[in-house]
Amino acid sequence: MQAIIKSSPQNALSPVLITLCLGVTCLIASEFIPVSLLSIIAEDLEISKGTAGQTVTAVGIVSFFSSLFLSSLFKNQDRRTLLLLLLAILVVSNLIIAFAFNVFSLFLGRALLGISVGGFWSLSNALVQRLIVPGKLAQGFSTMLSGVSIATIIALPCASCLSLYISWRTIFILVAIVSAFTFIALFLTLPSLLPKQSTGIKVIKELISTKIVFFGLLGTFLSYMGYHVIFTYIRLFFEEKLHFTDEFLTFAMLLYAGLNIAGTIAAGKLFSHAFKRFFRLLPVFMILCVILMLVLNNSLFMALPLFAFAFGFGLIPVAWSLWAIYVIPDKTESAGGLSVAVIQLAVAFAALIGGRVYDWFNLDYVLYIALAIEAVLFWVTGKSLSMKIKSVTQENLKASESLS
Repeated sequence: MQAIIKSSPQNALSPVLITLCLGVTCLIASEFIPVSLLSIIAEDLEISKGTAGQTVTAVGIVSFFSSLFLSSLFKNQDRRTLLLLLLAILVVSNLIIAFAFNVFSLFLGRALLGISVGGFWSLSNALVQRLIVPGKLAQGFSTMLSGVSIATIIALPCASCLSLYISWRTIFILVAIVSAFTFIALFLTLPSLLPKQSTGIKVIKELISTKIVFFGLLGTFLSYMGYHVIFTYIRLFFEEKLHFTDEFLTFAMLLYAGLNIAGTIAAGKLFSHAFKRFFRLLPVFMILCVILMLVLNNSLFMALPLFAFAFGFGLIPVAWSLWAIYVIPDKTESAGGLSVAVIQLAVAFAALIGGRVYDWFNLDYVLYIALAIEAVLFWVTGKSLSMKIKSVTQENLKASESLS
């Protein structure tokens, strides 16, 4: 099976890509389950809700360094072996979190999770580029990144619902079991993938020093931070702004995650036909959502832009993954590491700033911060779609397909 997969590019619904989607699901679910369990974890470990939210920050900080340096440290290692190692770390980290007896052991488990998250994500773009048939990159990314949206369902409504019947510790044990199954599935489906691209600090410096790459990374950072400053505390928005009861909270989180999946699925179609147009309109859509949240603040109608915000984020991972492939097709592994680094840094800052602002002020100020971030993003997105990219996008697309 491995020989067949290795020698023949796959379509967007191949077994190996579906398995990678499952891996993404486990990683993101593990990272964001605390979002729906903030109150419960905080009460059990006798810490503040803001501190509980910093468990997301811990993952982001560690994964920042992992995504930057892991490819360089293992530059000659078969990517299949490396991915399996990262999934093994994922299993161990969830078990440590499940049996955490104080805040130190909780953060230790989350730090290990950060290693797995950063390493896995840094390799994902290059893997899709090498595994998917030419002309199917958008659909391929849509398939794999659907795991992000599926994980949102697990991390929000499923975890919230399960917490009514089992402890938060048992939830992490269940995630560890699913992660172990993913390890086995990846072992059976992923082919040997020897490194083909040059990696290392020198390549990273070269990319950062390129103006267009800098704006792309800045845009990625702002896209994720603008979303996660709200998402990390979504349960509090449902509880304090919309006054949802525990029974309705699970349904609300399910709808929120479902719209997130719908956005990811739509991204494959939209970006395949008009990448630049929808890429440019995406921050505009997010800005309108936040403005409407402020206008409809503290009313039930506020749920409409809040749910639309979830749909918009579904497009973001696909958008920036494709942007990297189109702009720097010959350095996607290093670019992937940089991209993941800024994403995790954005998630960490979003959780940190959102938590501090909530503890010091209230959720209204969290929305103001999100609006300011989205406004800056609108300008940065324009810079990342310069005339230079417009003239070479098709050439880069062909180059990226020749590498797959």
